Amino acid sequence: MNHLLTFEKIVPEGRALARTPEGLVVFCDGVLPGETAEVEIIRQKKSYAEARLIAVTKPAKQRSGDAEEHYLSCSPWQSVDYAYQLELKHGLIIDAFGQTKQELPKFTVTPSPAAQGYRNKLEFVFAGEPGALELALHLRGSRDEVVAAPEGCVLGTAAMNAAAMAARDWLNAHAISSVSRLIVRADASDRPLIILVSLPHYSLDWAALKPPFDALVVCAPSERGDGLGKVLYQQGSVTLRHSFNKLKLVYGYDSFFQINPVAFAGALRAIQAAVAPGQSVVELYGGVGTIGLGLAAEAKSLVGVEVLAGAAGSAKANASSNGLTNYRAVLSPTENIEPTLLTNAQVIVVDPPRGGLHPKAIQLILDSPAEQLVYLSCNPVTQARDLALLGTAFTLEAFSAYDFYPGTPHVESLATLRRSPGVQQPE
Repeated sequence: MNHLLTFEKIVPEGRALARTPEGLVVFCDGVLPGETAEVEIIRQKKSYAEARLIAVTKPAKQRSGDAEEHYLSCSPWQSVDYAYQLELKHGLIIDAFGQTKQELPKFTVTPSPAAQGYRNKLEFVFAGEPGALELALHLRGSRDEVVAAPEGCVLGTAAMNAAAMAARDWLNAHAISSVSRLIVRADASDRPLIILVSLPHYSLDWAALKPPFDALVVCAPSERGDGLGKVLYQQGSVTLRHSFNKLKLVYGYDSFFQINPVAFAGALRAIQAAVAPGQSVVELYGGVGTIGLGLAAEAKSLVGVEVLAGAAGSAKANASSNGLTNYRAVLSPTENIEPTLLTNAQVIVVDPPRGGLHPKAIQLILDSPAEQLVYLSCNPVTQARDLALLGTAFTLEAFSAYDFYPGTPHVESLATLRRSPGVQQPE
């Protein structure tokens, strides 16, 4: 059953909130405060419901109406005036910290240099039958329903979308039915790298099919989650490259990398400015070393902790190729590191996934001798939760925000904290 509702506000998780005449709270993506929209309830809980947007019947003045057919799946704010997006994201951060009764200093959300074409990774599924496949995206909130994206997505570059369409056409020409996902990644050169996720029980001779792509990886699905599993075939160079000033980074096709590197560069400069030279720094959730190696040139020593072997290996190789002999990569889940790893830490830098810091990681930071904590987050809700817990020993010193994800309700926030005066450090 569909409902016609007027939405009140955007909540910190990025969804719009409305109430039915009976008082039931309804959350929906893609609606703006003050808009009236027809929505379909797709999930009913005891105290609230989740809905899917059918149509905005009374749009806000900040909505242009110009968006892709599949915009709700990739960027639900795609048709929203960009200045208003930044205003909403600023409010989301304020509300997230307000939930934990924390006041933030005055800050602005630094805009992304580009509102479209900024992503260096696109991921598609398929609609249709073998020989007539079409690029598609999952409907937001569903793992089964899809919406067609025949020309790709405007969040990626023209070269990335052209590569996705070429891969689709090649799969159709050979009536290949084993591929469930298509990922296109690009580095600073905008050279597309195509990744096909193929069910391994299909015995295909990929080399004999002569894929017409400069860089291709065919992988089995991961046994857990949506990751990439065993490599079934590859051709061309399957590594990616990016530079931040003098720092040159190389990383694997399956490694995490900042999705909007141009916007990230601003946050990296702020982190570098916040950390004084000559200190012993430990970076948790270090990845391929993007932040840690950006600090290593001025640091006394730098330890980067990373759970994925491929990323930790890339960090180690990047340190060597950049001549950063004071960098050490440690392969471990952050929550499982030995406390002695932090014995000499003067500064701790963290950039955790959306779920935020593991409780054990918070305790490790509290028990460490570190005087400074730098926390970059892609989720202000979990960052606010973590900083409230860390507030027993640290005081917020500076705060800033960056729009890494135009067209979406997501935002990046950067907090710098200093150990509070009078808080006894561990011996």
